[in-house]
Amino acid sequence: MQVAENVVPAGVWSSDTTHSSIGFEVEHMGVSIFVARFTGFDAELVVGEGGVELRGSVHADSVDIQDEILRAHVLASDFLEADRYPELRFHSTSVEVNGDDLVVSGDLTIKDATRQIEARGALTPVVSDPTGNVRIGLTLQATIDRTDYGLDFQLPMPDGTPALGNDVALVVSLELVRGA
Repeated sequence: MQVAENVVPAGVWSSDTTHSSIGFEVEHMGVSIFVARFTGFDAELVVGEGGVELRGSVHADSVDIQDEILRAHVLASDFLEADRYPELRFHSTSVEVNGDDLVVSGDLTIKDATRQIEARGALTPVVSDPTGNVRIGLTLQATIDRTDYGLDFQLPMPDGTPALGNDVALVVSLELVRGA
């Protein structure tokens, strides 16, 4: 593997939030995968002499869930506790590229818990857009155990199995624009 500064041109790359998404997926009642996304977030890829750094934050209260009762529950203390912890944060400790494969390790903070995670994905080639901007894309996915972050709420099914999976897939697709 090689470090990303040998692959991505130097500069500060900021997320184009219109063409990016951050969300999560979790098993629900053993019959489906519940999918939600956040509409408020910032991400930045910094490439320079000191290496490569990916950092970002998600506004907890921007979780997009169609059912308002469920949305309120996800924002409450059983899950995100958005009034007390308004942001979820990530800061990379390493960014490595092997061909099209991307591996990003770093610290994820949800509520008051910070854990090291590893995300895998892909990096797209650099392109120039019609207005003269330079863009790059990256996709990442990581699986976390929600209980590691104090997201312990659970309801048992009639047969005693849990209604909500503990494994949560974090799914990130970023289109980044290099700053001037």
